[in-house]
Amino acid sequence: MKAEFAINRNEYMKKRTLLIIFLLMTLLFAACKPKTSGENGQDPLNQEATQAPGQASKVPTHTPRYLGPIYQTRMFLGGEGWANNVDKTVYYHTANFGEHWVTVTPPDLLKQSHDYPLITSFFTSGRTGYILLNRPEEKSLLYRTSDSGETWETSELDFPGGQMYFISSTEGYMLSSLGLAAGSEYVAVNKTTDGGKTWQTVFSHEPGQSSDILPSSGSKNGIAFLDANVGFITGSEPVVESLYLYRTADGGQTWEKKSCENLPVFGEADMWEPSPVRRINPTTAYLAIKASIAERDTTVTHWCRTEDSGESWQYVSSLDQIEFSDFGSPTFGIAYGNGKMLRTIDGGVTWEDYTHITCPGMVPVSIQAVSDILAYMVCSSNAPGDLEALNQNRLFISMSNARLWNTVEAAIIK
Repeated sequence: MKAEFAINRNEYMKKRTLLIIFLLMTLLFAACKPKTSGENGQDPLNQEATQAPGQASKVPTHTPRYLGPIYQTRMFLGGEGWANNVDKTVYYHTANFGEHWVTVTPPDLLKQSHDYPLITSFFTSGRTGYILLNRPEEKSLLYRTSDSGETWETSELDFPGGQMYFISSTEGYMLSSLGLAAGSEYVAVNKTTDGGKTWQTVFSHEPGQSSDILPSSGSKNGIAFLDANVGFITGSEPVVESLYLYRTADGGQTWEKKSCENLPVFGEADMWEPSPVRRINPTTAYLAIKASIAERDTTVTHWCRTEDSGESWQYVSSLDQIEFSDFGSPTFGIAYGNGKMLRTIDGGVTWEDYTHITCPGMVPVSIQAVSDILAYMVCSSNAPGDLEALNQNRLFISMSNARLWNTVEAAIIK
């Protein structure tokens, strides 16, 4: 009986010792984890999974707190992504969720930008991307890479550049401005099927003439496609309560005007300016419309959604003074404005205020929703609107649909 008691007591002491060691290791691990801007700890980000295959092995001995010039990101599932500075003359690439960044700017881009001052970019994956340098109503210069920015091919286009949208690494569209007139902008739609090496004009306004297919009235601010054939052009018109939203179902050859059902109207001084359509999948997309309300001396952002490839659009909700927003899935979206960070998990029907966990003491300057849970945010320590002095930026990541945010202790290593 005594021997049995001794064995049980020994087993009890072993278990007790192991439990104490486990608790001590847990406390030590928790103390070493990086701080999060959330209330209850980190997002469920697997640190081992963040080291993508092929990531540069050069790791800085000291990880800086601030990312400096990085202003806007374009991240993808798997951890790869791109970033640029505020004037889009410097580009970076990451392969491990933004922890390390490598400068991948085309060698002569900064020099060429003096002659081609308008710069736009589009990235289809962590490996493939396009940077367009444009001179209004003249020729344009296109850079393209398929190896994560290690090398760039350059080609001069014999038509004015503009907004790009690629639906794959090879197939894409470009909306080109042909000139402005009183209250109008004449445009052309060009298409490529070989990654931007050659382009074909699929639609064009005749100089000085409008078109019943795609009116020249107003200014055009974006082009987006859901698949190879279905796409949209958005813009603003100098007409009260007029939504410039046109849809094509034949790859840009013909266009049809669309509306958003039940879109609210706040008065005769209500001017609408839609953002480019945000594609979610081949059938679902969102449209953010900024309305200037003179009667209330404010702006209101309306969101509309389509679930039938843009055949019809339905009004979802509205918020005051929103600066920028993004959707990563049919249900998850984020928005920032008037000092507040908001999120939705029901497709924009309702919005929750999560300002208290968002980059405290800093100002968000860009956000990106990547999927139904993954999102990125760049915050600046500078005063709002001081875009020329954005040199102390930080990158944040959320893997809990913006419920919690982690500081990415990122560094530019090259």
